[in-house]
Amino acid sequence: MPFEKVPRPMRLWGILGLNILTAAMAVASYAPKKGPDAPPPVHYNPLVMGGTGLLALAVVVCTIVALVGRPRWRWYALGSACVFFGVRVLDQVVSMISPAPGVPPGDPVALVVAVVMIGVNLWVFLGMPADDFYESRDPRFRVPDDSALPHT
Repeated sequence: MPFEKVPRPMRLWGILGLNILTAAMAVASYAPKKGPDAPPPVHYNPLVMGGTGLLALAVVVCTIVALVGRPRWRWYALGSACVFFGVRVLDQVVSMISPAPGVPPGDPVALVVAVVMIGVNLWVFLGMPADDFYESRDPRFRVPDDSALPHT
């Protein structure tokens, strides 16, 4: 019996879109606001902005490679998403507890979004459909075709 590949779960496509959207929103949040009712510009630390950009890029790239079907990359995608959104949770909690002078306090909606995104990434990458999908693409789980073996 030849080895069958399990089709790609739809939840992987969904998490790709969500991770791209939230990573882009996180990077765009550092852009200066324009308009008549825009708040005064806030000068962010370039190290924080660069770190956020690199983590956002890591989340997007790892999720895309995991969507292709590379079994090991689902762990990279899950780890990078947990680090990225975990840093966002930590940032919001710290800025809600003790906001810095001149910087707006933490946003509870951003906190909830980050926590929900960690949960959704865990659900997608650790769920049974993802397990079946990645096991079907991992050569360690392939059963050799015994039709070429001599029969006695």
